[in-house]
Amino acid sequence: MPMNYEEAIAYLKETNSYGMVLGLERITNLLHYVGNPHKKLKFVHVAGTNGKGSTVAFLSSILKASSLRVGVYSSPALLDYNEIIKVNNESISKADLAQLTSVLKAACDQMVKDGLGHPTEFEITTAMSFLYFLSQDCDICILEVGLGGLLDSTNVIESCELAILTSISFDHVRVLGNTLTEIALHKCGIIKEGIDVLTCDQEDEVMDVIEESARNKKARLHNSELPVGMKADCISLDGQTFTMNGIGTLKINLAGDYQIYNAALAVTAAHILKNKGYKSITAETVRQGLIECRWPCRFECINKEPIVIVDGGHNAKGIDVLVSSLYKHFKDKKLIFIMGVMADKDYQYMINKVSKLAKEIICVTAPNKRALSASDLSKFISENYGIKTEVAESLKEAASLSLKKAEKNDVIVAFGSLYYVGLIKEEFLGIF
Repeated sequence: MPMNYEEAIAYLKETNSYGMVLGLERITNLLHYVGNPHKKLKFVHVAGTNGKGSTVAFLSSILKASSLRVGVYSSPALLDYNEIIKVNNESISKADLAQLTSVLKAACDQMVKDGLGHPTEFEITTAMSFLYFLSQDCDICILEVGLGGLLDSTNVIESCELAILTSISFDHVRVLGNTLTEIALHKCGIIKEGIDVLTCDQEDEVMDVIEESARNKKARLHNSELPVGMKADCISLDGQTFTMNGIGTLKINLAGDYQIYNAALAVTAAHILKNKGYKSITAETVRQGLIECRWPCRFECINKEPIVIVDGGHNAKGIDVLVSSLYKHFKDKKLIFIMGVMADKDYQYMINKVSKLAKEIICVTAPNKRALSASDLSKFISENYGIKTEVAESLKEAASLSLKKAEKNDVIVAFGSLYYVGLIKEEFLGIF
């Protein structure tokens, strides 16, 4: 009997019990049981440590503006589970998600009967994205790697139109390795024989790995064109303008100066795809796609008096660019932070970076089993930094508390994990 949406979500959450298991054997078997839909699709594959989501958002918006039907698979969801699979920026319907989950559950049950082991949640949703994109006649599908690259479920695809490597830095070191070289080797696992590969400015040891990986696979390596003409008066909380050679002035509606570089990476990707036969991509559709792109909870200003910023920064590089943007916009202010983190993240580094800006930190427990408790986070900050902290029992309480503490010209910044910033954004919007 087919599931309804609530039953489908409950089943997918139950598959969390199978853990996070890297490798391609189960996803390959699962796709075989449902007809190998991935073999009938075209892909752009995106790996990296930071900037993946924004680059995917910019590129998908450009391709949509170019009259292409674009599938996107990315995670985690900010609010609703079905956000992880989209076509032309519309989330998969709850009915379709439930129907495909029923199909995939039957395949998983048969795999278990056949002694092949049960797929994980991420493997199931990866297979679901392929089935959905095929049913929706997508012209091209953009896959965001979940973890690493080489052994990530999305790497089951046999080839792609373009592989994109965004900024690579330290994250998930327990799984990917303790050096940038080891981490880069995992990310470069998405490079396939003879494909086009695009990357951006990287650390020297990372670039060495990318160049060697591309050579070994006889892949064509491209470097992103850098934006030029960036001026201080062109960077604001409401959007930014910059120029790129050959296309002129471009505008994005996302704040955070690092977003200009993600946009430039997407523009270069679009240029490569145009040269590969996607002729509907033009300078005008690039310009339109950038303007129309929305990517929530990445240095997003959701209120002006007081200013409230929500940002999903959750690793060293993400915190670096967050703090850089905060200094650029609010260098003479002390900020009220709301912080929720995963226990396996380098939260000490995060606190070090924001400590000089912090007037106070309100601690929350993110809704995830890996989360560090608000009380433990508060205790760690108090004992090691002497910054005033307060524990909020819920995200709603944290939002209310921060607004009570803030005066008209103060700034509130919620950060630390994508697993909660979307939810706290909703709590703020319910108050304003």
